[in-house]
Amino acid sequence: MAPNRLLIGVRGATPKFLRSDDLGASWIDISAGIANLGGNSSLRITAGSGSVLFAAVINAGTINGVYRSPDLGVTWTALAVPAVHPGGQGAVNTALVADPNDANVVYLSGDRITAG
Repeated sequence: MAPNRLLIGVRGATPKFLRSDDLGASWIDISAGIANLGGNSSLRITAGSGSVLFAAVINAGTINGVYRSPDLGVTWTALAVPAVHPGGQGAVNTALVADPNDANVVYLSGDRITAG
């Protein structure tokens, strides 16, 4: 990731993902294409290699969406949503980390994994 680039997820009445390419002097809303954003959403975002970003949306303690962007958040593709929060602790137990060597891999934590 570029040294001047920052990524954040903002909670509130209108949750959104933002990107800054100038250490926070200005911000770009990169939320278009991400579903399930609501007034109580918890958000996670991480940068992968190149221009790849990954984002997760957590509502009511459960992951409701995981997304991948190949172009710094201009477009997003929904990924499969794993069942990692049967205990409803997604707001506190979700972490999202992009693999530094493979732009197609993201690691996601949860409160536990359900057998299925």
